[in-house]
Amino acid sequence: MEYAAPGESFRLPGLPDVFTEFGRPVLVLARPEVGSVCMFGTGGIDGSPWTVDADYVDQAGSGVTHLALVRTHRPVESRVVDRDPLGLLRSAVSSFLTNGVEAGSPEEQCRILDDAHAAAEAAVARPAVVRIDGGPVGCVALEIGSRRGFVVEHGDVVVTVVLAVAPAGDVELVTVPVTASR
Repeated sequence: MEYAAPGESFRLPGLPDVFTEFGRPVLVLARPEVGSVCMFGTGGIDGSPWTVDADYVDQAGSGVTHLALVRTHRPVESRVVDRDPLGLLRSAVSSFLTNGVEAGSPEEQCRILDDAHAAAEAAVARPAVVRIDGGPVGCVALEIGSRRGFVVEHGDVVVTVVLAVAPAGDVELVTVPVTASR
């Protein structure tokens, strides 16, 4: 993504730019927790957009509590990308478990990362259902303590969802169009 042409001011891309460059539908929670803030982020591999994250947080007080993460993965040509849906879910769960964890020394940080990775790898996968744009879609779920993770293939994208607490009802996602209006 180019942020500025020579001689122009620095420019951050807006969400429509992000969605357009991603070139695939992005999924988000249909009903996020009341009071949460959604922060979007992107990831790339070999110079191509690979993921769009919708990270839902509660910013009450001086801290940030991560409530949910919805990550949409698009297909990319790369020898280093894991496209296995369950592998992508385990990676997202591991990342979610370490978000916001304060660690001191490099050794402590490594231990926290190793523990999160081990917990994600040990979780047993089971069939589940999420709702996308109102319809039920089969998926795979993981449970790690109170946290829940889901992965679903939707068209040619893979979507991982990680929730800080088990949902009271169905997990519902909606599609943001490829070219969101400006």
